[in-house]
Amino acid sequence: MHDVQIQQGAVRLKWRKETGPGGLELWDPVLSAAFPCPAAVVARLFEAWGLPTPKLDRSEYTQEQFLETVRQHTPEVRAVSILKQSEMFQLDGVSGEFDRLTIRHARVECLSVEHEDPGLTLQVIARLGLRARGNTSYPQGLKDALRIHPIPRH
Repeated sequence: MHDVQIQQGAVRLKWRKETGPGGLELWDPVLSAAFPCPAAVVARLFEAWGLPTPKLDRSEYTQEQFLETVRQHTPEVRAVSILKQSEMFQLDGVSGEFDRLTIRHARVECLSVEHEDPGLTLQVIARLGLRARGNTSYPQGLKDALRIHPIPRH
């Protein structure tokens, strides 16, 4: 699974490297480029989505040109604007972030905690009383909130 974010004039690609104990996920950043970005970056994003790369007529793409290229060639991929308010915290040495998101018609709250030691992360999840709740990645949580389901491929 991949997560592509456009934020502060740059595009970033992360991929889920592994799923570990308690459903914890390890995500790695694999690409970051400022706009305008080279056509090679645009091609890499299409590759990450598992989609054929369209003919790229430019040597570099502004954010608007990139989004238009995505809209024209990939109905499976959706660009979604998100308003995000975040509060950072530390609990028992574990970093956390509480986010309030506004996405189209939906308001979503999410909490993330992370530490290099998965055991500490799981302890904080238990301390917060969240063990019974499912662990959902950011991209999957957005799809659920927007009721986006995969398009079957034939």
